[in-house]
Amino acid sequence: MRISVCLLSLALTSIAPAQDPVIAELRELALTKRPVEEWKARDAAIATWIEKNVDRDLGDHRFVLGVARYFTKDYDGSAQVLLAEIDRLGALPTADFDTIVGRSLMSDMVRAVRAADFERARADMPAAARYYDDPGMVYRTAVSAGLRAESAPGVAFADAALAAMFDDDRLDAEARQKLLKALYVPSAAPKVAGAGRGSLKPFTARDMDGQEIDLAKMKGKVVLVDFWATWCGPCIREMPNVVAAHKAHREQGFEVIGISLDQEPGQKRGGPLVAPDAEGATTQKIRDAATRLGMDWSIVYEGGGWETRLAKENGIGSIPATFLIDKKGQVRFTNLRGEELAKRVAELLAED
Repeated sequence: MRISVCLLSLALTSIAPAQDPVIAELRELALTKRPVEEWKARDAAIATWIEKNVDRDLGDHRFVLGVARYFTKDYDGSAQVLLAEIDRLGALPTADFDTIVGRSLMSDMVRAVRAADFERARADMPAAARYYDDPGMVYRTAVSAGLRAESAPGVAFADAALAAMFDDDRLDAEARQKLLKALYVPSAAPKVAGAGRGSLKPFTARDMDGQEIDLAKMKGKVVLVDFWATWCGPCIREMPNVVAAHKAHREQGFEVIGISLDQEPGQKRGGPLVAPDAEGATTQKIRDAATRLGMDWSIVYEGGGWETRLAKENGIGSIPATFLIDKKGQVRFTNLRGEELAKRVAELLAED
């Protein structure tokens, strides 16, 4: 009986931190979905939470300090705490914060690659893939970041990310194929538009200003259809290249159509589409991002996130996803990156 009581006591001790009101407070602050206009107040409240609890003994839940620091933009501090606690514990004691943990470590991985700190990036990658809800996105981001570094260590890091992707049994053959296709671009697409690999179905839509867009009527121009979102880091990082290409070639007949995969509050992946609120926070966030980034072109936002009509019709499973269409209305290139976009646009504009 005494042994059983001791075991019960140990069990209760191990779960107590998860029920601690201090942890519950952070859980409510960090995980409750809020409109964008409340984010600053939320982050300020989390900063106050850190001040009150940074010296507190949180036991095996000390990792939540790393979660909290992510919201206060202390990204280095966030990653350091998370990596240290994952290394110490082997596994985090609760899955509640997994998405934020993965997001923090993936972000730190990218910053490390940009700083040519590949040792730190290698430390981030497996933990990011373990906790982020889409490990394939972590590997894709790692490979892309490594290749953009344009150095031997960068290529080695990209190779390590690919090796880790093939070793990750959470990804099946179809997921790996899709990931590789997204990575190794540009690639020539089929000459005939329509259903199929590298193709884009013709569509009509209204942009955020109410103007009708009919892709079929844009023959004679070179058109880039860009599936993106304000929450997509790779999309935002790539946008200056799209802006530069548009500024350089719009007078010659180059058009861009942005398809936003942002979503309204309450939208769930796989759930029914939540229509956009023209006066809502998400709509304003898209407009603000377009202004800040210099996106001087039509943007279609129909709500739904991944469930948006145009994403589902074209099988869009990851972003950024871009389709470069020639003057005849045929998709010629997909997922062009960097200066390659402007180069291909110029080539297509020169064609009869």
